[in-house]
Amino acid sequence: MKKYLNILPFLILAVSYSKYGANDSIRKDLNDVTSVIKKDSIKPISYVGHDNKCLAEFVKFRDYIYQQKKDSVKKYFTFPENNKSLWDLVCMQKEGTNDVLCSKQKDTFSEKDFEKYFNQLFFSQYVKCLLKLKSQELFEKGNYTTPFFIEKTADGYSLRYWIDAVFDKKTKMLELRYYIYTYEGNYLENQNDNVVGETLIEYDFKYDENCIPKFHRLIMAG
Repeated sequence: MKKYLNILPFLILAVSYSKYGANDSIRKDLNDVTSVIKKDSIKPISYVGHDNKCLAEFVKFRDYIYQQKKDSVKKYFTFPENNKSLWDLVCMQKEGTNDVLCSKQKDTFSEKDFEKYFNQLFFSQYVKCLLKLKSQELFEKGNYTTPFFIEKTADGYSLRYWIDAVFDKKTKMLELRYYIYTYEGNYLENQNDNVVGETLIEYDFKYDENCIPKFHRLIMAG
């Protein structure tokens, strides 16, 4: 079976890591990609003055991520977090398959871990989609799908990724579902359905009594 791990750094998110194995160069390139987040051309939108506190808190949370204000983002988490998927996402991108930290398969994720691996948790493609969310529409209607982003790779593949966001007004649960699909050939020209990789990365947040979205869980599938 042909392996698809040489398709650009962030394709590692579109192909099952456990199925195809690790690739050191891909991981290193992905780390390089996340390092340019501050240079992204998309700018956050200001929602100053909104009466909806839950909406306002989400906007602040999103802007803090974009601005890489780690101390401000921390308040939306409760450390240590007991979610192994946080480590799965980090270790998928770490350079070297024999990394001592990842080989220990830790279940808890500490505040120190959060500071160190912030860019692996909120990588540039995810943040690009996050900034395209129309937050007011999301909170009024309960759901919003961002525009698709399409990128061609040097190996002749196409990547298509976006976020489906859902806000349940009754349970106060916010689900941010990031999807990335990989296609053979030029997707824009062929509009083909020949998908060779797909992955879901879902961040769930539960609003507390003060309308602060607190991290609930991270789900990865694909």
